[in-house]
Amino acid sequence: VSTQSTGAMFTKLSKKKHKTWDGDGILIVGASSAELRDEDNKFLGKKTQCKKAEIDAITCGSTLIMGGKEVMVDEEISAETFNAGTCFSTLSSVPLGKVKQSNSSKGVVCPQKSG
Repeated sequence: VSTQSTGAMFTKLSKKKHKTWDGDGILIVGASSAELRDEDNKFLGKKTQCKKAEIDAITCGSTLIMGGKEVMVDEEISAETFNAGTCFSTLSSVPLGKVKQSNSSKGVVCPQKSG
């Protein structure tokens, strides 16, 4: 059972050319779905029954619409970081183990930020 997690920015859905991003979040990508959570692990939206091509199109810099929000994929989060919960600023009462996982082995590859 494998999922891929990425950092993401989100905003309310609009047709503006220059967007103001409302916050940072975590995009959890499975075999046929993607789920957005904020940095406090609060559920923000989900896209289900995605085709393989839609999942494959989720790459660094890509955008997608889910739950009335526009989401831009930022950087990959390692499985160790996600499983430890350190990608969330505070851990909510929802254990990470309760997040549905898929059997996808497909990963989202983003260039690592150099600092």
